[in-house]
Amino acid sequence: MKIAINTVIDYKPKPDDKIAFGLLTTLFKNVDISIIELARHISCGHAFFAQHKNERRAAKNFLAMDVLAVDIDEGWTVEEALDDQFFANHAAIIYHTVSGTAERHRFHIVFQLLRTIIAAQKMTFAYTGLIKKFGGICSADVIAN
Repeated sequence: MKIAINTVIDYKPKPDDKIAFGLLTTLFKNVDISIIELARHISCGHAFFAQHKNERRAAKNFLAMDVLAVDIDEGWTVEEALDDQFFANHAAIIYHTVSGTAERHRFHIVFQLLRTIIAAQKMTFAYTGLIKKFGGICSADVIAN
């Protein structure tokens, strides 16, 4: 899978850590890895994103992506997502975020694509469709901050 990984920053930095957030938006390395390898990176707290040229997350730098990932911050539990037929049929990875709690489920769902997206506009369309499919329960960083 074509994807970019940031192994410099583990897990989400504290909101006031401007240096870490700056590194989190610029130090992605383009890789071609398996879904299992992506799951390992996620378990280490590594951020992932679409491949970009110049290591900078921006629509004009978009190269390719083989996954879509959505954030579920409210409205569903992990169990409800696992019971949903669409997620059961298409999700590759489901994992809790560091900000989730037992009372407030917050998690990400990763979908592995059948074809590589190589145009920023198509990536935006794919995310827009996924977000519309699930109404207000999911959001996503589409191409750039």
